Amino acid sequence: MNDRISVVIPVFNAEKYLAKCVESIEKQTYKYFSIVLVDDGSSDGSGKLCDELKAKYNNISVIHQKNSGASSARNAGIEASDGEYIVFCDSDDYIDSEMFQKLINAQIMYSDRLALCGIKKLTSSGEKSCVLDGDNLLTIDKEDFFIIQKTQLFNAPVNKLFRRDVLITKGIRFNPSIALGEDLIFNADYVMATGCDFAVVNEPLYIYDTSVTNSVSKKYLPQMLSDYIELKHKFDQLIEYTKADMDKYASRYATILLYNIVNAIKNAMSEKNDAPSSQKIKQIKEILDSFDVKAIVSKADTSAYSDIYLKMLCSGNARLVYTFRTIRK
Repeated sequence: MNDRISVVIPVFNAEKYLAKCVESIEKQTYKYFSIVLVDDGSSDGSGKLCDELKAKYNNISVIHQKNSGASSARNAGIEASDGEYIVFCDSDDYIDSEMFQKLINAQIMYSDRLALCGIKKLTSSGEKSCVLDGDNLLTIDKEDFFIIQKTQLFNAPVNKLFRRDVLITKGIRFNPSIALGEDLIFNADYVMATGCDFAVVNEPLYIYDTSVTNSVSKKYLPQMLSDYIELKHKFDQLIEYTKADMDKYASRYATILLYNIVNAIKNAMSEKNDAPSSQKIKQIKEILDSFDVKAIVSKADTSAYSDIYLKMLCSGNARLVYTFRTIRK
């Protein structure tokens, strides 16, 4: 099987990391691929570096666009791609030399499934492998997608081998208006468009460097609540479509929702949120009113939160929650 892979890399101010990323791809044992670098209006030397890498390697094309965000850059890469498959890679990450070959091998063995691999996360304190328990190649049915979601392998697009014809004909794209959860929404749309199950190469072949500081999670996001509501809507669609056993996965789903609630409140209270305290309390009230907090807390794994904080969340008293978090800072 010599199907071509198009590798789409959105690039924004990644001058320090991009060469390492591209070189890890050029060292792949599977040679049938091309790279699309999408310079998303970088203000450092990334755009120039993209052109230099294109001159160095004969399988690279470059798109320069105004800064529009990673989703827009990935969408531009999809349109410019010409392979049978698409792999996404972030410009500050890199991959194992056998990633493409092992994904292709899994695709050959299980042609009707979505092939994906494990992820290795690098942090300031060490590294963590996100893989499943079991053999090096596993099959997971779509109704059990929470199994791979729990190990953080479902959410991201970067560790997967997507069929380009599906993305093109079904119009599956990243939503540029969403700052959080757009990757999971993209993946969920792909699963619902194809009805595919999963073939998991159970090795950490994608290396994700979490020490990079330009993460969206470090910013105040005014639209975080609306993003989380949209994400819940997509989760609910996927659960219904896959017929996931929610007696089995209720706790996992509730744990995700509780995390989102807490994170949205943390975002509302961010020092980078210039709103007065009265407005922040209104924002917290809107968050608490948008979810069935009591039901979520009753099912979730709550070990990461104090009992008193959980009681305050369940009370629905936004002022009390605000006061508690202010004191705890």
